[in-house]
Amino acid sequence: VDLIKRILAASGWFFLFCMVLFPDTAPACRLYGVMAEKLPDGLLEQHLVTDPYALRALCRLGNIDGWGIGYVSEPGEPPVLIRGAVRASVDPGYAKLVQDLDAVKPHILLAHIRWCTSGCCSHGKDSIEDPHPFSRDQDGKHWIFVHNGGVGITRMRNLIGEEYLKTHPPTGSGVSACSETVVDSELYFLYLLK
Repeated sequence: VDLIKRILAASGWFFLFCMVLFPDTAPACRLYGVMAEKLPDGLLEQHLVTDPYALRALCRLGNIDGWGIGYVSEPGEPPVLIRGAVRASVDPGYAKLVQDLDAVKPHILLAHIRWCTSGCCSHGKDSIEDPHPFSRDQDGKHWIFVHNGGVGITRMRNLIGEEYLKTHPPTGSGVSACSETVVDSELYFLYLLK
């Protein structure tokens, strides 16, 4: 929190935009993140909905497995997580949420559109909510996490250790379909928190 305050004080606002396009390679999850003391008007709608390379538009590249947004309105508050099973490009709830968030102007926001590769996955069926962002309360702090890429589930379990997993089990972020089958990204998140 102190580092965030120093960055915000030094720059007025700090913006982190994470979007990687790989038009000639296999589809991948797409991520967006922003942290600011005061977001400029219209920024979220522009970057998440209306721009040609907005997160919503990237669904045309194959991100058809739902969406998730996590945000923090004020420093120290717990994150709010909202998810959808229907791809963001056709889900009116996605665009409406982003419009509402543009008015709220959260201090921290992570967004994710999914190309599922592990765990709870019904590729292209618009039937399972995106479990990203993952959320945990640990050591008196609130954590949210999004991930793009694949990690070996067995390797992650071995790195984390069964003792830690017994006391910090994967939860699927409250998405019921994800509580049965572990998503590799959640194990990676647990490993980072360990």
